[in-house]
Amino acid sequence: MSDPAPPVIVVPDGLAATGRPARAIPEPSFVFRAVLDHVAARYRDAHILLAPANDFGCGVTEQEAARRYLAERGASRLEAPASLPGGYIDTRGNAAGLREHLQRLGRWPAPAGILVAAEPHARRARLCFVREGYAILEVDAVPFRIPPREQVPARLWFHRYPGPHRLYELLALARDAARPGR
Repeated sequence: MSDPAPPVIVVPDGLAATGRPARAIPEPSFVFRAVLDHVAARYRDAHILLAPANDFGCGVTEQEAARRYLAERGASRLEAPASLPGGYIDTRGNAAGLREHLQRLGRWPAPAGILVAAEPHARRARLCFVREGYAILEVDAVPFRIPPREQVPARLWFHRYPGPHRLYELLALARDAARPGR
């Protein structure tokens, strides 16, 4: 018998970092933590799909750090596929990697689900997941606050600056909208 509740698809949003220069550590970034805290509070009992993502050179991927973080907060129905080898995994790659994982398990097409992402990232995340063939019932856009001294990997520098973050997402949305769908 299938689960009557829709799956919750979590879009990754970086790891934390420390040092000068900033080096990624195996903990979710402040942006991703806000998303994960929201998921733990609102969707703890759902089937939670953590899209495959990056390790930023620290050896632990975003989805592995998220799985541990959510498990520590009582979530138990967590699925975090391994990332595929290669370069940086962008949002479209998050969606494609999760789809490929579900296809390998014979669970594609996936049931319509709830997509959870950080607020500036949510619109583009929806576009990327829909372009990869997902049926999205709802997008849950999670706000976050920027802690004064917490670091992120250099590639995600814009997470600390709301204006550049929104501009980055707008430009990436235009790029991803121009890419063909499945």
